[in-house]
Amino acid sequence: MLKKCYLLIFLIIFFNSHANKQQISNPKISVIIPIYNVEKYISKCLDSVVNQTFKNLEIICIDDYGNDNSIKIAENYAKRDKRIKIIPEFCC
Repeated sequence: MLKKCYLLIFLIIFFNSHANKQQISNPKISVIIPIYNVEKYISKCLDSVVNQTFKNLEIICIDDYGNDNSIKIAENYAKRDKRIKIIPEFCC
């Protein structure tokens, strides 16, 4: 799991460092949320991120294939907010 986090951080830094000058004046923040059996907490977490005053956010939810309804809740949020992306766990 730690290797995956380092890979994601590297990719975000790499892509953000290659942004054009217009994007630099309006930075985008990437928030990475791992989702694994957090059904009780995921709504509160996503509400907190979505309702930030800084709106230029990219919200990346990593599906770690838990056995509850966490990812379904996140998918419902993604339908309502285009900043939320659901991606499957990386296989390493």
